[in-house]
Amino acid sequence: AHLKTHHPGSFFYGALKNEPDRQVQLRLAGEARRLGITVSAPDINGSRSGFSIKREGDAVEIVGSIGDVHGVGEVAAKAVAAGQPYRSLREVHDKTKGSGERVTSATFTALAKATAFRSLFPNQRVLVESAKTIWEMAALGYEPRLASGAAIPDYTDAERIRVASDVYPLYVAACGTPAIPFSSISLLFPADFCVNVPKARAQRTATATAC
Repeated sequence: AHLKTHHPGSFFYGALKNEPDRQVQLRLAGEARRLGITVSAPDINGSRSGFSIKREGDAVEIVGSIGDVHGVGEVAAKAVAAGQPYRSLREVHDKTKGSGERVTSATFTALAKATAFRSLFPNQRVLVESAKTIWEMAALGYEPRLASGAAIPDYTDAERIRVASDVYPLYVAACGTPAIPFSSISLLFPADFCVNVPKARAQRTATATAC
């Protein structure tokens, strides 16, 4: 009771970290939020394989676990956490490719649904619906880049909650609505996969001719 009253951030962090029951986690995350404690969805640069905590002055943020995202698993979560920090989606691929079958396009898709790439890519709909293609292009050395053109609207808050909750049930209790706004933008294929493609590889890759 003393810890919960005087150090609620530490209390809820410890409770969430050590509680295996998802329904209890949902209740704890919701209660923490009601008390003004930020509980964030997993983030590719801010999460570990388990729950983590960030402190800035008196502010406390509890960051969700990558390992709790359905379709990721403990081994892949540790491989992703070990590669932090990431500056781009291509770097996510390059730093985790040595983990073989542990980090795959399915892993990437699950993390995209959970909004884990929100600091790297601002349109979740594009990322989720094109995840397999983006992962395959990253393997070829391409970096996806957003550009002007026919706008592809991002998910509404209701859509994002539905998509994220499919792989991360804590999303509703923890986030409610996303803490970071997403924009309505477009993604052009294949020309916008042209950043830093090795010249020899570009010559061998048909899609690179549009660059």
